[in-house]
Amino acid sequence: VQQCFFCDRILPPVARPFLAVASGGEISDNSDGRPALVAVCWQNVEDLMQVPEFQLDAYLRRIGVPTDTVLTASVATVTQLMIAQLRTVPFENLDVQAGKIVSLQPTDIINKIVGERGEARRGGYCYEVNALFAMALTTLGISYQFVFCRPMFYPMQRPKTHMALVVSVEGRS
Repeated sequence: VQQCFFCDRILPPVARPFLAVASGGEISDNSDGRPALVAVCWQNVEDLMQVPEFQLDAYLRRIGVPTDTVLTASVATVTQLMIAQLRTVPFENLDVQAGKIVSLQPTDIINKIVGERGEARRGGYCYEVNALFAMALTTLGISYQFVFCRPMFYPMQRPKTHMALVVSVEGRS
């Protein structure tokens, strides 16, 4: 029986582990300490993005948006934040390349990419940077859904190993 790593929901037998995730290195099924693969159902994962440690002002400072900017649940706000985050938070996999375990716990993502007051300067890979963006959207009351995706520049179809967000605002997705 497999359970979702995040919510403990029982998963169907066809669900297979795909995601290496851990906080503090406690999850490992390999004798060499590499992270275990875990299964994730992604149901109610938006609830995980409601984190008291996420401070919108610190996030805005990190991405270079003035903290007095009026932000509403609108296409304009989503576009502004998305462009600012893309320009200031790099997609990087330095931890993966260094053999470190990457935590997907929201607090760890905040500490790594934002810091307490927006002073952190690291980036992350798709799960981290999209989770950070999801925390901002959650704080602003903007609906979204996590989706699995794949790069399309390979000569053959590859597994869906990346994550993206589909945002729903002003009747558009």
